[in-house]
Amino acid sequence: MRLTKAGDYAMRGLIYLARRPQGEFSLVGNIAAAMEVPESFLAKIFQNLARAGLVRSNRGYGGGYCLARPAAAITLLEVIECVEGPIVFNDCTDPHAAEDETMACTSACGAQGVWQEVQEAVRAILEKKTMDELAATAALPGSVAQPITLGPRRFARPGR
Repeated sequence: MRLTKAGDYAMRGLIYLARRPQGEFSLVGNIAAAMEVPESFLAKIFQNLARAGLVRSNRGYGGGYCLARPAAAITLLEVIECVEGPIVFNDCTDPHAAEDETMACTSACGAQGVWQEVQEAVRAILEKKTMDELAATAALPGSVAQPITLGPRRFARPGR
């Protein structure tokens, strides 16, 4: 599973709003500039977030976007699934894959249970974390942040 740019930008935009006073509207251009994301792309993302009830929009003077509910009531799972769609680890955990015989996971695959556990664990973590937690710990763009070390990207063989 890899978060797309849309998911990343949605998170950045909501972090910005979570740091603002509840109910205070912000223009997309200001959000985009502050969070270093493309304004036109962020505007499209925020339209989806508004349709999902995660943000409210207001036109005209003093308009823009604000969180539709407190940041503590918006989970990362809601945000990701709004922008990215349902979290599905692979075909074995995709309920729609069974409709397509070429994608369906067979009972001969002994890993199906493991993939289901992985998917459920990821969903549980994202459902537990809220936008206020993320906003409290996220570094501001342009600030000096410590790089995150994730380890090798490819499987490495021992002794190589």
